[in-house]
Order: sequence, then structure tokens, then C-alpha cells
Amino acid sequence: MKPGGKRPQPGPGDAGRPAPVRIGQQVEVVIEGLVAGGEALGRLAGYAVFVPFGAPGDRLRVEIVSVKPGYARGLIRQVLEPGPARVEAPCPVFGRCGGCQWQHLAYEAQREAKTALVAEALARIAKLDATAVVRPTVGMERPWNYRNKAHWAIAAPPVPGRGRQAPRAGRLMLGLYEARSHRVVEPETCAIVHPVLNLVFDFLRHTVPDFDLEVHDETTGRGWLRGAFAKIGYRTDQLMIGLVATSSHFPAAASFVSAVLDRFPAIDSLVLNVNPARTNVLLGDRTEVLFGRPHLIERVGERTFQLSARSFFQVNPLQTEVLYDQVRELAGLTGNELVVDAFCGTGTISLVLATDAAEVWGIEAEAAAVRDAEDNARANGVDHAHFLLGRVEQRLPRMVAEGLAPDVVVLDPPRKGCEEPVIAAIAAARPARVIYVSCNPTTLARDLVAFRDAGYRLEVVQPIDMFPQTAHVEAVALLVPG
Repeated sequence: MKPGGKRPQPGPGDAGRPAPVRIGQQVEVVIEGLVAGGEALGRLAGYAVFVPFGAPGDRLRVEIVSVKPGYARGLIRQVLEPGPARVEAPCPVFGRCGGCQWQHLAYEAQREAKTALVAEALARIAKLDATAVVRPTVGMERPWNYRNKAHWAIAAPPVPGRGRQAPRAGRLMLGLYEARSHRVVEPETCAIVHPVLNLVFDFLRHTVPDFDLEVHDETTGRGWLRGAFAKIGYRTDQLMIGLVATSSHFPAAASFVSAVLDRFPAIDSLVLNVNPARTNVLLGDRTEVLFGRPHLIERVGERTFQLSARSFFQVNPLQTEVLYDQVRELAGLTGNELVVDAFCGTGTISLVLATDAAEVWGIEAEAAAVRDAEDNARANGVDHAHFLLGRVEQRLPRMVAEGLAPDVVVLDPPRKGCEEPVIAAIAAARPARVIYVSCNPTTLARDLVAFRDAGYRLEVVQPIDMFPQTAHVEAVALLVPG
């Protein structure tokens, strides 16, 4: 059975062919593989049925919940015969909580599936011989309790007899969203976050309700408290705890600080993030310090990094070291190179590469991240790394037009990948190496086509499992002219 594969697209005539299933019908399917997004794939007379939480080799009874031209979606009602990769998920809310998709898969099967998903995307979209360039996924020895940050949703429990959540209905609920919904699940603990963050979660869910804070309602815009979060320095044990609210007006701030210090006397940072916008994005642009510093310190290799509430940093510090070692290896620096680190965030890759580079320029659109990057460079005594605020698709073409000629370019774009001006600017500058760090195999494959059209050849792709127990996979690709 294939551990990974593509999501089939309706072929000619599929739209006009009657589906062999109907909504509400229960059918038996055998799972043949996993697809992008993490669902499993079975077939009925060639008709695709996608099943969340299926495992390769499973024989399942599923109930059809949606029917589309060419495929349907079903939910497991009974595991008739488990496949060889199926294991018992340790989390009691697995399948409800939206955080994990693959706790029911043996870890080796997860790694194989991620390798296959990257290879399939490259073969299908970029028409590449993936077996020649995609290496096996680098996994973790212990793929649990790895996350260094957690965000928790806050909601009021349902109003009796009304079946909905509303402010001031009783004890607040603090937890994680169910998959594909804004219903809050309250786990006792989370199997993939750092153990200290589970202690923070337990404290907050039992303490925050004592302060009689009105929960924010996204629909009406009313209510003050939007959520909570925590970060920990995996190598330093420094801890940040934060609340997210619609305004900085917090009359109970002194009492809340006292309660936190009673439970976590060694806390380094206690903050209030202010987000008044009508949005489902958790964090706002402004953060106020309630106690301690506005940041914590993390260490990667010989470098230290300052992380504020909004700073992006990889959530798996142990695998981050693996990732950055891979970037360094593929960059092949000798001490003489000019490096551009596009989408540089807080400057982590920039400062790692600065050890072996003559000069590094980082570009980042988030002002707080640029400030952190500059502070990180000073704290590490690095004076040959420079950071520019701006959108990469605007800054990089302008820099190249003004004569910038990097030897190595590192790309670490968001899930949507690179925009055309970025790739065009790199092609014009003609660096000897392009290192592409991707969190989305589909957009990586799409961008590889654009790089190929611009005269670059893919040398190797190394998948790295930054997110065990989920369907997400990171990959590092090396491109060279030719």
C-alpha cells in the first residue's frame, strides 16, 4: 500500500457519471494510501472516497457525508480490519481536536508518507523524477512533546437549552478548536507540546475563569478576552505567558500577575497582546508587558535568539537544529560569500549562516521580527548581518536592480510560496546556489517549475519532519544554475 499519494482529480466524463454512493450511505472501503492534507484514500469501483483518520491497509465501514463530481468523503464508523500502520492514539481527544491528524499512524509510517507526499507533488506538478532527488524524511527519535509554543482558544460554555456559546454563560472553556470548526475542545493535556506548556494550560483553564472576564464573540464583536498563549525556550527554559484581548484595559491585571507569579515564580515574560480587529487572527500588532521582559531567549547551536510574542520561530527546536544544519550543508559556504536570506523572520537562518559567510542580508515584512533580528545580531556579536524591513517581492527586485549580486539565496516563504517577482529577481542575480525551505510541497513543486524555466536545476530535496503526528512536512531544496 502506498503511504502517500495525490488527491485524484475528476477525469473526463466524471461529472456526468452518477456517483456510486449517496450521502448517509454506509460502505466498505480499503485504504490504499494517504493524500495531501492528511486524509486517507479508498475507492469504490474506481470512485475516490476520502476518509479522515484512515490508515494504509485499513478495511473500514464509512458513512458518506459529502458527494462531489469524481469523489466523496466519508467518516469512519467501524474499523473492520486495521492496516499494519494503525496504532492506538494516546490523546483522548484525537479525532476531535484539530491539532493532530496522524496520531493513529506508527511513526515510521508517518515518515514514509511524508517522503511520498513530497515526491508525489514534485512528480505530478514539476514532472520530476522524484526518486532521484527526494531523500527519506528525517524524523525524531521521540516525536512527542516537541512544540515550544501553544495558542489556546477561549469560549464560554453553551447556554443551557440554546446550543451555542455566549459570553458570561458560566465557567470559561480554554482549549483547542475542533477540526473545521470554532467549537472548543478541552483536553486534559496535549501530547505534542512541551510539558511545561501543559502546566501553563492547566493553570490558565482553572484560573482565568476566576477573573470574570467577558469572552470575545467574533460574530458580534463584543467581549474582551480572545485567547491565551505560551512560549518556552527549549534550550533555556525561559517562559512567556500571554493573554490576548481586544483592548489594554485590564482592571484585574495586578491580581492576574500575582496569581501567575504564585504558580510560576521563575517566569521571564508575562504579556497582554491587544487585538481589537474583527478577525479570526489571534495576535494583534501591540503587546504590553505585565511582568518581566517583552521577550524570551532561545538558543540554536552557538547562537541565541530573542523572541517576542509575535516573533516567528520554528515550533520544533530540536528539528530546527536539524533543518538549519541541512541549510548550512547545502549552502556550502567558504567564508567569502554574500548571502541573501529572504523571508528571514527573526534572523535565525541569517545568523546561523553568518558564521561561514562574508555578509548576510535578511529581508522580512514583519517589523517586530526585524527588530528582533537586529537585536539578535547584536546579542551574538554579528556585525556583518543586516536586516531590511519590506516585502520580499518588492525589496529583492529593487536590490538586484541596484547591483546586488548574492552568491547564495535562501528562501523560507509562507505556505503560498514565492511570487513571480521573487523568482525573476533571483534568476537575474544568478546566484550559484538557491536554498528553498518549504512548508508546502505543492507550492514548492510549482515554484520549482518557475525556477526551471528561469534556468535553474533541482539537485536534491530533503524532507524534515518538523511536525510529528500531523500531516505537515518541511522540505529543503537545493537549486543550481544549469
